[in-house]
Amino acid sequence: IKIEGEYEIYEDDSVSVNFTLKYRIEGQCSYCLKDTAIDVEKSFDVLFVTEDDSDNYRYDGIRIDLKTAVDDAILFSQPNVLLCGEDCTGIEINISKKRCIKMAVPKGKQSKQRTNSRFANYKATAPTLVECPHCHSKMQAHRVCGNCGFYDKVEVVSKDEKKD
Repeated sequence: IKIEGEYEIYEDDSVSVNFTLKYRIEGQCSYCLKDTAIDVEKSFDVLFVTEDDSDNYRYDGIRIDLKTAVDDAILFSQPNVLLCGEDCTGIEINISKKRCIKMAVPKGKQSKQRTNSRFANYKATAPTLVECPHCHSKMQAHRVCGNCGFYDKVEVVSKDEKKD
């Protein structure tokens, strides 16, 4: 890692530091798994202040510690994926000379616990009860009343008052 920079001190004791960060990343291409390397070069402008500020870095008024600023710069300058080239298409397997199949990236499998915890949020609810228009007792909506046997003002099930 190579860091070059310059600073400027302002009247309110704040210090502006402008630096350029240069480094090389070596690894495997995220798409085709070939060995690759890229050079990263990014410029950053940071401000150090003496009082606590959530937007800027803090220093004690005498000595500036650049470690946190440089660590943040390295973190923010890293690419999301490492590619061997702009036109990388991924892994290719040649089955025959006429046909080429591209492999898909495998899907991350969910654990049984994660799947079951999703179903744990389904809760059984009590059925909604309405008043029967004929006998005024409680019954389930869109069902025959169990008390009088009527449905929509029509007797569907005859209820004999005489039981043997």
